[in-house]
Amino acid sequence: MPHPLPDFPEALRTRAREAVLRGAAWHANVQIRDRWPDWTADRGRFLSQVGITTPSRHRWPSICWNTARAAQALLSAYRLQPDDAILETVRLAMEYVKSCQLFAPEYAEHAGACLEETPLTDHIASRDTVESIQGFLDVYAVTRDPLMLRRARAGLDWFTGWFLGNGWPNGYIWLRQGGKGTVNNDFSRLMLSAVALAFAQHDALTGEARYGRFIPAVMDWVIDNCLEADGALRMHDGTQVGHHAVASGPLAGCFTNDDGVGIAWIASWRATGAEKYRQAALRNGEWWLRLPGLPETHASVPAGLLYLLDLYRLSSDRRYLDKSLPYIEHVLARQCRRPDRADVDGGFAGHDGTGDKREAGHDSADPLDYISHRTTMYSMLALAKVAARDEAEWNIAYSAFGW
Repeated sequence: MPHPLPDFPEALRTRAREAVLRGAAWHANVQIRDRWPDWTADRGRFLSQVGITTPSRHRWPSICWNTARAAQALLSAYRLQPDDAILETVRLAMEYVKSCQLFAPEYAEHAGACLEETPLTDHIASRDTVESIQGFLDVYAVTRDPLMLRRARAGLDWFTGWFLGNGWPNGYIWLRQGGKGTVNNDFSRLMLSAVALAFAQHDALTGEARYGRFIPAVMDWVIDNCLEADGALRMHDGTQVGHHAVASGPLAGCFTNDDGVGIAWIASWRATGAEKYRQAALRNGEWWLRLPGLPETHASVPAGLLYLLDLYRLSSDRRYLDKSLPYIEHVLARQCRRPDRADVDGGFAGHDGTGDKREAGHDSADPLDYISHRTTMYSMLALAKVAARDEAEWNIAYSAFGW
């Protein structure tokens, strides 16, 4: 079955391409480098938020998951314009991610899992592990570096071994408390089911039937418990999902930032041939087509765009391209252009508040006063799909196609 690329006008593709490459330059400019005399174990991390019009009292460095996703966003740029400088930024990012991957003899059962904030963090974050696996696999897909594949397999083996057997769906595993887990809820099940994309991608890249058999264990629960008759994705256990869902009104609680679940359905269908996964994606896609306007939070707009473009490739239904056009323009308009400020130029504005202590360092109440790493990564990932002229340029990160 053909899966045609979107036939956007060339002028729009060019704008998207330039935006992605400018985003890659922003990453290089805000990446922490390890140069004498400033030795630092933070090498490879990026700045997560940077004030544009107001001074920032704090500049938070990226943690494991968004450092790995940054590598994926950078590889999206590399596919559009191969450049060794981009690969070097990716390499340094993944060196930091590798330092967060756990191979300590005292926690042998957790070999391959990833710690969340730093290599000294006292807990495994299962979602950070998923992002790291995807980062390793995407680097392998581009470079064929066997070490990246070994790292990805270590994470996948932990996920399909100890975690599915003992920890599913805990968001955190606290090492100093004997492996006790927390955040075991419906949201965890939905978010972590995106690992099915990694299962499918690994087997497609290697030709091995190694992880595809685990797809039902993580995807079917979401269909049975979160996918509504009208196609919405919704939690039913009262979990607070913050910027991942509509905040109020008749669609309150419905997800507009699925972090890869919908795309994982498409990948699961391609990997297994099971029609239920294709139907789940299309059912959810119809809900997206009915969604009025744009998602409410900044990162959710490019996250939704990522999915709409894969839905088009799945279905060849031009309604998804029509739906995507205001998303594209919204995302392009959020890119900061300040050649005088290398720490903001090329990043995408739109900080989504979390309501916790991290807000204390913000000097402005306007989220557009901040470059957001999360919004920047989603924007690059989505715009790379807009820019692609052929399969070789298609973004393989957060996509069921291209690999």
